[in-house]
This record gives sequence, C-alpha cells and structure tokens, in this order.
Amino acid sequence: MTAVVKTKAAAGPSATEVRQVPVPTPGQAEVLIRVLATAVCVMVFCVAAFARNDLWIDDVRLWQDAVAKNPLQARGYANLALAYKRKQLIPEAIEMNRRSLALSPNAIAYHNLGTIYLNLGRFDEALEYYTKALELRPAAQVYSNRGIVYFHLSLYDRAIEDYDRALSLSPFFVEAYMNRGNAYDEKGMHGQALEDYDRAISIHPGYADAFYNRGLVLQRTGRAGEARGDFDAACSLGSRAACDHLASGGGK
Repeated sequence: MTAVVKTKAAAGPSATEVRQVPVPTPGQAEVLIRVLATAVCVMVFCVAAFARNDLWIDDVRLWQDAVAKNPLQARGYANLALAYKRKQLIPEAIEMNRRSLALSPNAIAYHNLGTIYLNLGRFDEALEYYTKALELRPAAQVYSNRGIVYFHLSLYDRAIEDYDRALSLSPFFVEAYMNRGNAYDEKGMHGQALEDYDRAISIHPGYADAFYNRGLVLQRTGRAGEARGDFDAACSLGSRAACDHLASGGGK
C-alpha cells in the first residue's frame, strides 16, 4: 500500500510532483515501537545516572542519601561524619559519629571522634576515643594519632611506645618516624631523633618538615653547616618555618 503526498516542486508556482511514501507494515511498526521505547528507557536511565553522579560530586549528599536509605547501618553515619568534617561542619560530624556508635560500637567512629577532639585541643577526650578504637581494631594510624595526643600531654615515653606500635604494623609510615623523632628530641635523645628524621627523609625525600626538624637538632648540637643545608632544603620544599628561620639569621 502507498500514500500520495503533494509537495512543492523545484520550478513553477503551480507545478507539483507526486511521491510515493511507503507505509510501515505491522511488523515494521512493532520494531519502530520497540526502538522508541528503548530510546525512552535510555533517556530515563541517563537522567537517573546524572542525578546519581551529582550525589557523588558532593559526598555529604551522597552519605545523606545512603543513611536515608539504610538508617540502621552504622558505617553510613560514620562516613557522613567524615564528609561533614571535611567541610568543617564539626558539630554535625560529632553528632553523626555518636549516631553511628549508638547503632554499633565501631573503630571508625571512635577514630573519627578522637581526631576531631585532637584537632580541637581536647586531648583527654581524644585519648579516650583513640583508645576505644584500638581496643576494637589495632591500626597504625590510630596508634600514631594517639601518640600525638601523648606528645601534647608531655607523656613522651608513652608517645614513643605508640609510634613503635604504629611502625611495627606499618614499617614505612613516614609520619610515625617524624613524630617519634620529635618525641626523642623532647627527651634530649638527639641521636635517636636524628636517626628517625633520617629514616623519614629516606622514605620521603620531599618531606620538608623532616628536613627542618633535623636541621633544628643539628643546629642545637653544634653542627651548623649541616643544619644550614637542611634549612635550605626545607625552604626550597615549601616550609615557611624554614624560610623564616633562614631570613631571621637562624641558619647561621
């Protein structure tokens, strides 16, 4: 079967031409419907995917969505707390960690709270939460962080013990070497401090703070030339403290 359609011709205002346009058979029509239906489904899927991608762009919204869908899952609240902390929404982060712990005691939420209170300078609370995290799951990062708390409390021996534990679990944990070096330095154990700074630099040659701290110990122990080299290296690597130290004449 064909249909007749009139269209304007290329020449003459009254001229017409007749074209035959095929009408789809029932089988062809069914195929066309399926193609259109598939296209609609793809469009709907794309819209949903874009919406989900938008959630992934903002991790707060992502984890808000996750806890809304799984309100009894402790891990979701702990991850939402981390997302809040990254945005400096500290009261919200504390509340989400507490909700996580109310559902199930877990090392992640205890560690999160320990880090929040460490950053707030509330060392007793930080110590409590890091210790609870370690009771559930020993981890190098948590030992190192608790060591920082002990350092701030001037409990240098305990700090060194925690850095030792961290390094036994993670032998290339550069920050633990750096922090243990700081604790040794506070105890006047300069040789051990220098060994730890050396180790930190050997693992991470671009570690500006390790160069700066090593320079300070070298300077205090009468090795001014070596100290100046470390201050120069630290400054070139972006340490403002080292640059200021050199500018003030401290590198002489």
